[in-house]
Amino acid sequence: MLHYSEVTRDDLEAIINLYEKYLNAGTGVKEYLRRGLEQDRYVGYKCVDGDIMVGLFSARPGIYFTYSHPELEEEIRRGWPEAIYTGDMLAIEEEYRGRGIAHILTKGCCDIVKARGGEHLLVELWVKPNGEEPAGGVIRDMGTGVFEKKWVIPDFYSELHLHGLTCPLCGDGKCACGAVVGVIKL
Repeated sequence: MLHYSEVTRDDLEAIINLYEKYLNAGTGVKEYLRRGLEQDRYVGYKCVDGDIMVGLFSARPGIYFTYSHPELEEEIRRGWPEAIYTGDMLAIEEEYRGRGIAHILTKGCCDIVKARGGEHLLVELWVKPNGEEPAGGVIRDMGTGVFEKKWVIPDFYSELHLHGLTCPLCGDGKCACGAVVGVIKL
């Protein structure tokens, strides 16, 4: 039976496993996720089947990308100077997809973000080289379904390998994946 609840610091290893399996692996991943969990206003909403975490949506206060994009970060900082959270990760184990879990996790996490004073959510949606957006439908179905601002960046992850990260599709070299970056009013 599936259960939903807020993450705790005890969930770090399960979060790392999902992150490295479906998003990025690399030397800095564990430290990045540990620091996130230690932030007072960090939010994570998880789905557990028995004692196994099968899905997670998390967000942290401020502006964060997989790796720094200074010009874009500055543009976002100017447009949304306060009360912005960044969606940190959305990952669902493959065998659990198609059951509405992502929708429940996204709504639960956004409700917690709003309760903690967040007004906007910054999302970085992975776009595979073939144009597929794995989380695109879920993010657009968050309530408003409309980005206040959206950027489409075909080469967003091209320097991933320079930051000690590995793309799950492209491997250790230069990444060919892009991103849709958007700000959503909660």
